[in-house]
Amino acid sequence: MKGFPKHQGVNVKSGAPMKKSPMEKSYEEAYKSADKSKYKTEAEFTKAAKAYNTKKYGSTEPTRESKKLVGQYEGDMTNANKVTKSSAKKELENRHTAKKEGDQKENVHAEKVAADVKKGKATYTKNSKGEDAVDYRKPEPKTKKRTQAGKLGVQIGNIFRKKNKKKNPHRTKE
Repeated sequence: MKGFPKHQGVNVKSGAPMKKSPMEKSYEEAYKSADKSKYKTEAEFTKAAKAYNTKKYGSTEPTRESKKLVGQYEGDMTNANKVTKSSAKKELENRHTAKKEGDQKENVHAEKVAADVKKGKATYTKNSKGEDAVDYRKPEPKTKKRTQAGKLGVQIGNIFRKKNKKKNPHRTKE
């Protein structure tokens, strides 16, 4: 809306203060109804509440973050249901737990790779983009080219060899 100044928490047209939804409470308002024996000061309560919200939802302000999800597809799948106001916070929690599980899987994978490298099953290399990569391939023996006479001798020998015992006429082990 052009011409109207933006004021936080105030209705721009009427100038009246905007009402918060029942879900949206500030930490100060929530402290009023909190257990005073458990949290002596508002600062303690705020610190504990932010830690809980970060652990559960991945944000210190989960209500604000969940409002951004309304209208999107659940789990970012285009064939899933769309997120509604009532399911937004649950969807935020699900996305955060899925992200944590993915991070844990990455950590487990990294530990497995490190163990494999230590055992000698793999090596660290660089891929074509110059990024670090892990190579699980077994090293092949070094080879050199055969001469024409050597190729011909192996081809003749392969005629008399069994099916699984044939040799490559083009290369030989050093």
